[in-house]
Amino acid sequence: MTILLASLSMACGGATNTTPTESIFVIPATGPLFYDNSNPKLDRNVYYGPTNALGNLSTNEFGDEISFAPAGKDGKRTLGYIRFEYWLPRYLSGRETVRWRLYANSGPKNADGLATPGVQLFDSGPISLQERGGFNTLVITGLSLENLPDTVTWTVQFAGFSEGARGGLMSHGPPTMGHSFDDFWEKESEVWVTKRFAVGDEPIADFGFQAYSTPEGVPPTIFIVPGRMWGVTGTP
Repeated sequence: MTILLASLSMACGGATNTTPTESIFVIPATGPLFYDNSNPKLDRNVYYGPTNALGNLSTNEFGDEISFAPAGKDGKRTLGYIRFEYWLPRYLSGRETVRWRLYANSGPKNADGLATPGVQLFDSGPISLQERGGFNTLVITGLSLENLPDTVTWTVQFAGFSEGARGGLMSHGPPTMGHSFDDFWEKESEVWVTKRFAVGDEPIADFGFQAYSTPEGVPPTIFIVPGRMWGVTGTP
């Protein structure tokens, strides 16, 4: 896949700056939206990233189990375009990467009777984060993943971070299209476990994410766009 760095009018602020600012980045043409958890009014202004014993951002894979909105009249659903947002320290070394994966929930059931992420439907491979800290939105186009199940799990895996680094996915929720439970998956020592975190007394565990179909002929491309997900305007 080609990786492009978009140039925006949006500033990458610190972790507490959530003021929406319209960008000049124009996303590629997309088809119908069938999962949406990007409403700025439902932004939690917190991020989650797994940590190791030293309190640093670890390489544990983690992400959200989601259910798509109903398919169209033909009963088919083709995923072509996704985007999610994350926050990282402002100063990066250039070694940092993220890897995006998509799974069917077809794995063995856990102790709670929940089917774990199983068959892998897509793997982006390591994506260089291009020394871009702060708020960023990662966009992948041209996926052409056909006949997806109604429920899937998407995950990220960060790697290459220096000692003391923290960061992770931004929390939103609940989604305004589709569904997500109030927990998420994390892979610890090769075992999938469910987790929750809270802001005050309120448990939350949904991450900012959108899924669209894409017209045929859109090439596979990755965009790293500085700023919050709702500030990236385009032609959905």
